[in-house]
Amino acid sequence: MLKKDLKISEFAALSGISRDTLLFFDKIGLLHPARTDPANGYRYYSYRQIDTASVINALRELGMPLKEIRAYLAARTPEKLESTFKNQKDRLEAQIAGLRKTQDIIDVRLALAEEGRTRTRQNRYWSGRKKRPCFWGPGCLRLTIWQRAGTISRIFTGPA
Repeated sequence: MLKKDLKISEFAALSGISRDTLLFFDKIGLLHPARTDPANGYRYYSYRQIDTASVINALRELGMPLKEIRAYLAARTPEKLESTFKNQKDRLEAQIAGLRKTQDIIDVRLALAEEGRTRTRQNRYWSGRKKRPCFWGPGCLRLTIWQRAGTISRIFTGPA
């Protein structure tokens, strides 16, 4: 026969959510215990709450903010779940676009560094007022910056 309630540590083991995280979830109103013993303050969870805990785990794995998880749990409907997933997908697409821009910048910098590394020693210096080694940035490679202008422009403005 199953016990009616689970202690916080038992619920933590079954749900895969640490005891400290359960305490935090209670504090922010995400997952309250089924009851709290007024005599000793112990928190008890029900077996029915394991489903809620698994939903929280799944949404957290998708990178969903706790605030949105709480809003979804307050009114669990298929429409609300669809809306929540669409919002998360949009957020992820924006992050991916930002990461792609960062990757493009790194690719340009790597190409410039490679070009600077392979030049002859006398051509590695920028001919300004002071001679200084130049391996980083488009100013170092005066002749190729115009060739790279299209790539750099695409990085900051997006594809044409």
